[in-house]
Amino acid sequence: MNNVIRKLVCGLTLCLITFLGLATPLPENLISPIMLKLLSLEARLANKPQVAIYVMSNEAVINSLKMGIDITASTRPIYTLDSGDTLPNVKPDVIYFSYTNKNQLAAVRAYCQKHNVLLIGDEPNQIANGFAIVLHNDEGLPGIVLNISQSKTLGLKWHPDVLNVVSIYE
Repeated sequence: MNNVIRKLVCGLTLCLITFLGLATPLPENLISPIMLKLLSLEARLANKPQVAIYVMSNEAVINSLKMGIDITASTRPIYTLDSGDTLPNVKPDVIYFSYTNKNQLAAVRAYCQKHNVLLIGDEPNQIANGFAIVLHNDEGLPGIVLNISQSKTLGLKWHPDVLNVVSIYE
């Protein structure tokens, strides 16, 4: 019963955010540290020696990520960054897709499903469309929505602390 109520509340919240137009992008200087922290708290990615992140059509996010990653650090994983306006030629581990580029959404989702790539976005109403994580502005605070079923499909195992600070979508 608790699960049903949680799903209902999450669904209504996402509908209300979309209907009222409250879904605004999270500032890039917050996207980078939140994204990197979340990736470090997922078991499969945290154990890889190198994690490739591809940012589609958002130079501000790629620049913020470049500033947030210490290339000389000896910590693991080492993050590699790439960006472009089209799908990547080499399969990354993560794609950050800005919803401002709506016309490529179907192709990006198909690519991520085919290649088992973690898809992160910035529009809460897209969480049901193949996105595993959405980072957004939640009334002036960073909002994180985690799609549990998509995470399971990708074989992701999140640290329990992650589940305490995100909105869960099932």
